[in-house]
Order: sequence, then C-alpha cells, then structure tokens
Amino acid sequence: MDLELNIGNKLAGGENCSGVFDLMPRRYRYVIVAAVGWLTLCAQHPNQTANPERRQIDTRIGDALTNISTTYREQAERAQRAPGRQPCGPTEYKSNDDLCAQWKAADAAEKSAWWAAFAGWFGGLSFLGVLGAIGVALHSNWIARDTAKRQLRAYISWDSVTMLLHRDRNGAVIDGRLQIGWKNNGQTPALSFVGDLDWKIFDGKIPDDFPYAASANADKTGRLVIGPGGTSTTAADETINLEQFIAVANGSQRAYVWGWAAYDDAFGQHRKTEIGCEVSIASQADGTFRVQFIAVGPHNGIDDGCLHPPDRAPKIRHAI
Repeated sequence: MDLELNIGNKLAGGENCSGVFDLMPRRYRYVIVAAVGWLTLCAQHPNQTANPERRQIDTRIGDALTNISTTYREQAERAQRAPGRQPCGPTEYKSNDDLCAQWKAADAAEKSAWWAAFAGWFGGLSFLGVLGAIGVALHSNWIARDTAKRQLRAYISWDSVTMLLHRDRNGAVIDGRLQIGWKNNGQTPALSFVGDLDWKIFDGKIPDDFPYAASANADKTGRLVIGPGGTSTTAADETINLEQFIAVANGSQRAYVWGWAAYDDAFGQHRKTEIGCEVSIASQADGTFRVQFIAVGPHNGIDDGCLHPPDRAPKIRHAI
C-alpha cells in the first residue's frame, strides 16, 4: 500500500517517473506493474470476503502474477549469462571463469608432459639410431681399410727351389747347393726382408717333432727391400756331396729342405712365409741327376698359418 501511495504521490505531484523505472532492472519493472494492478483491483473491491466468487478470482489473479514474476526473473537470469557459456571441466573450457582457466591450464600441462615424454623417447631412439649409424659407418670404414691393406700389402712366396750342381773338368757332379727363389706378389714393397734355407739327410721319414730350426748363419743375413714383382734368392750354407746324391737317388736315405722369409709390409705389420720340401733325386743314363722338390710337412704356410708364426718365429736379428 505504501508503494502504491508513493507512486501515486509521484504521479499526483507531476513528477516524471520514467527516471525511476529507468534505474530499475527490467524484471523489477514488471513486478511493480503487476503489483500496482493487483492493488488497484483490491482497492476497488474492499469487501472481498462477502463474495466467494470474487475471492477465487483474486486468488487466480495472484497466482498468475506470481507466475509472471517468476518467468520474468528466470528470463532475466538467462539474459545475464554470456552466449555459448558451457559448464567447465576437463577438455571443456569455453567459460571465462577462474575454474575453467585452471582446467585449461591443467589440460595444457598434461598435454605438454605427454609430448615431452614422447619427444624424450623419440630423442632416445634417434640417439640410438645415430650411434648405430656411426657404428655401421666405422665398421664399413674398417672393412674398406682392411680390404685395401689385403689388396695392396706385400706377399712373399717361394717362386722356385733349385739345386746348383758343381762339376769337375770332365762334367761329373761333385756336389750341389740348394737355393730358393722368393717373389713379392703384392703391390707394395716388402721391407726388412731376410730369408733362410737349410737341409738335412734322414734315414727315413722326417720326424713329426722335427723343429725346423733356423740355420746357423740365419742371423748373418742382411736386410733387403723387395719391390712389387721383385725377386730374391736364398742359398743353403752347406752343399750335398756326391755320396749323398747317390744315397737319396737309390732310396736308402731321404733329404728334406726347409726355409722361411720374414719381412715387414708397407702398413707396419710383420709377415712371414715358410716352406718345407722333400728332395727327389733320380739318376740319368748319361750320369746326370734330375732333381725335384715336393712340398710336404707342416712347415708350409703364411703369416698366422705358419708353423712358427711371426710372433713365435726364431729370433733372427733384423727380421723377427
């Protein structure tokens, strides 16, 4: 009633009430208008208890006004909400409030951690791949270098074994001296080359434990350099006399010759070649002898395949 009278006084006094309504929110305006209408109706019918029908009508009007007020209030609250406002939560942060910002930061941190872990694993795998590639490259380089060394290094092999016969004035054989020819079949020089040759007469087969020792004069041999395709000759110190020739020729005795060559290749590796042969002597009708050499026994090899490899070779000066 006071509100109605106040508004009535404002209107009666001629004051402009539009300014008052402009200061109020729209929802309050509708509520006031509805209240003023209801009070007006009540003022026109003061005796509402005398008419039951009028009382029911007033009750209906009050409920309607209450519904209208509730409706306008809900509309006003929805109008205050920002367009597209959604509940905020994990992976849903369309709102601008603090909680949504926290969810957004948490999601960003989680994604960053996942990508960091992925980058770490990927980086580790990449690092292993780089190490593998480096290992393959180093191994390939080692193979290439080793192949080049094998192709270019010096290879000393025995080229021939001969017997130089000494004859008297009538041409009869007095004795013979064994000698061996060495040849460098490689593409680089053989450095610090030294060779040795020796022989021995046995009554039968050469013993299995025969040491194939170096000759007495092996350490007196000077060092040589044999270029690619070059040759060198090493002769035995002692000669085979005529009686020994005849004994080997008739089979009563057997002669063996052995020797070795030690040298350094151009890549600084110590190398060695061994040779072991049985001497076959056959008498000819004209009084001469035909001599052959047959490789036998374990004293035949090169480098690590030798009976006495370079690291266990006889200690010969300048060479081993």
